[in-house]
Amino acid sequence: MNIRDQICSLEQSKALVSLGVNVNSLFVYIDGTPVFSPDVDYSEIPEEGFPPALTVAELGIFLPERICNDTKYDGFLEIAKRDHVYYIAYTNLFYTQNQNEAQARAEPLIWLLKDNYVKADDLKL
Repeated sequence: MNIRDQICSLEQSKALVSLGVNVNSLFVYIDGTPVFSPDVDYSEIPEEGFPPALTVAELGIFLPERICNDTKYDGFLEIAKRDHVYYIAYTNLFYTQNQNEAQARAEPLIWLLKDNYVKADDLKL
């Protein structure tokens, strides 16, 4: 399986970094290409660093099973796969779909961070 099928996109990675996510992922992006992080020469790190290319498993750790908001609704995490498409939702609050599971998982994480359901400082691998 191609590694790009198992990691979030570079754009999602940059969005997560801009929202304060600072984790050591198994893969990082270097010049737009995912690289296995133990193989990286960290002696010449660019100022912006190497964006983490978060995997399906890493993203799965970050998604809470249930979220609460200021309304009467709680959002429960729902994940399904049908016909090679991944569907991820928080009941009544958020919905996304993507053929790439990692990209499907990154979208709700970005939303959770933007809407302050989770804090970047709490995300640990």
